Formats: sequence, C-alpha cells, structure tokens
Amino acid sequence: MKIQESSPPKLFVRFFRWFCDKTLRKYIEGDLHELYNERLAKSGKRKADLQFILDVVLLFRPGIIRPDNVFESPNNYAMIKSYFMIGWRNLVKNTGYSVINIGGLAIGMAVAILIGMWVYDEISFNRYHKTYDRVGQIMKSGVHEGTPWTGGLTVQ
Repeated sequence: MKIQESSPPKLFVRFFRWFCDKTLRKYIEGDLHELYNERLAKSGKRKADLQFILDVVLLFRPGIIRPDNVFESPNNYAMIKSYFMIGWRNLVKNTGYSVINIGGLAIGMAVAILIGMWVYDEISFNRYHKTYDRVGQIMKSGVHEGTPWTGGLTVQ
C-alpha cells in the first residue's frame, strides 16, 4: 500500500511566509509542518488542514509580524517644531508683508464663501414646488383707468 503525501493549504503557507519575520520563519514553519504531519496521520486531512489554518491565523500577532522597511524618522516632532519656528520668525521679521498676505487671504476666502452662499441660494430658490423645474413668473404692465400698473403671475 502506497502512502500519499499531503501538504498543508498553500494559500495559508504563502500568507504565513508573507507576514512572518525572516529570522523566525524557518523555525516556526518547520514546527508548523511537523505538527501538520502528526495531525494528518492521527485525524485525517480535513482536520489537519483546519488546525493548520487556525495555527497560522493565531500566529498573526505583533511579535511575529515582520517589521516594515519603510524609513521612519524618529525625529518627526523636532522637524515639525523647526518648521513652525522658522515660519513664526519669518512672520515677525516681515510683519507688513505678512499682514498684507494674511489679510488678502482672509478677505479672498470670505468673498468666495459669500459668493458660494449666494449661488446656492439662487439655485435652491422655489425647490419646494413639485414641478419646480417648470415654474416661471410672467410680468405684465398696462394702464387701467388712467393709472399705470404692473402685476406678476406665477405659472406652472
């Protein structure tokens, strides 16, 4: 009788190799495969696969996850503090220029907000009618018994 060799689920082996630190991978992966083979002989392929998946998911924790190779400066706070200090010094040194720039920026933003509010009001006018897209106003003027008059009528 020929014994069929079986291997753990390839997707979870790849997942383990992706997240595990390289220095720990060969030791832990060897133990995982050894446990898998023992469970395979003892309780069958299906249960061994499920237990292997559970073992891999439980190993996904901070002590085993590989560190990022992204450059992170440990001195971010000092850099940002330096930027603010340089900016503050320039504001104090060039006070007149700074006041003109900041004032112009504030006035420009205020005007842009007011124009936006006005446009919104004009667009949203008479939206409470069911057929607001077909509402119009007719103005008519004339003379009645010698007095001029002007009147409006809203039509749909």
